[in-house]
Amino acid sequence: MAEMGVEKREIEKSRFVQYKGIDIFKFVMAILIVMIHAQPFTSVNETINQLVVDCIARMAVPFFFVTSGFFVFKKAEEKPGYIKRYCFRMLKLYLIWSMIYLPFNLYECVIVQEMNLKKTIYDILWRSVISGSYMQLWYFPALIVAVLLVQLCVKCKMKDTLMLLVGAGLYIVGLSYQAWHGFFMQLSFMQNENVAEAVNGLFGLIITTRNGVFFGFLFVLLGRMAARGKFLFPLKTSICGFLICLLWGVVETQYLLTNKIAWDKDMWLFLPFLSVFLFSMALQIKSKMLDKRCYVLRKASVIIFLVHVAYEVIYRAVVIKFVGGVYHSIAAFGFVITMSLLSVLIICVLEQTKYFAWIRKLFE
Repeated sequence: MAEMGVEKREIEKSRFVQYKGIDIFKFVMAILIVMIHAQPFTSVNETINQLVVDCIARMAVPFFFVTSGFFVFKKAEEKPGYIKRYCFRMLKLYLIWSMIYLPFNLYECVIVQEMNLKKTIYDILWRSVISGSYMQLWYFPALIVAVLLVQLCVKCKMKDTLMLLVGAGLYIVGLSYQAWHGFFMQLSFMQNENVAEAVNGLFGLIITTRNGVFFGFLFVLLGRMAARGKFLFPLKTSICGFLICLLWGVVETQYLLTNKIAWDKDMWLFLPFLSVFLFSMALQIKSKMLDKRCYVLRKASVIIFLVHVAYEVIYRAVVIKFVGGVYHSIAAFGFVITMSLLSVLIICVLEQTKYFAWIRKLFE
């Protein structure tokens, strides 16, 4: 998902040979993203589900942003105008997949939420512009905005330290209205009715702070800094740092969720620190896996990310609602991940044929 096929096919196999660890990690992170949406343990134990989905799996999206920032700004140093082409490519993918998911969007609005036609059109258009047209597709506009903001800072000749402070500040603002929502609402200035109404109105307008400004900017920036040789720790240090941050994350998420302080679960304080160590690990992981298999893993992570939500909706709508099956979270997750992996296999076969070669354009 990170570079989304922006690099030309002929240079992918040579340029990314040294990044096998990233390819492997990306595939694992794609599975974690499926877990975020499919919630695999809700029918088993809510505490386990909360630990896996709201803590461990949340490292996946930041990892993809960091990876994107790493490759985009590495490539931008080699080819002038690359960032513009990259953003247009991401926009094209966003529009294509927004159209593919339009029937699912209509189903959610009309059937599930029982909206009338006017409200449905308004809701879809507004989300498409502000927060993402559908579920996982928010990643595309957030990535575009984050990359452009980092590039703007670079053009303004901001030092890395200042950019990092800006990114951290924006992240804390977004975090305050998510994980720290309970604390934020108790601040003295929020006790003023007019101020509270204005702040809630502003954040209500943008729907979520999980976007390119408050969320993506910091992680894309971390990726750019990694591309410039920063935040690269020895492997043992990276592993220890990762484990410490993960333990921190367990404590943080469980405390904020158990005490009902968190309003949403996308942004946690431990994530930026964990992402640095996680990406440092990925850069240093050595593997004897064949280059071709790494390429397949890289492609699979993109396909899984893009198609899995469709299978989740199909499972709920067809298997449960219309067929009348009993919902079980593990069965749902099994269905979604199986169908997603089957899609990877089918797409990889079809794109090699003469009449379906165009299908690869949907994933790069």
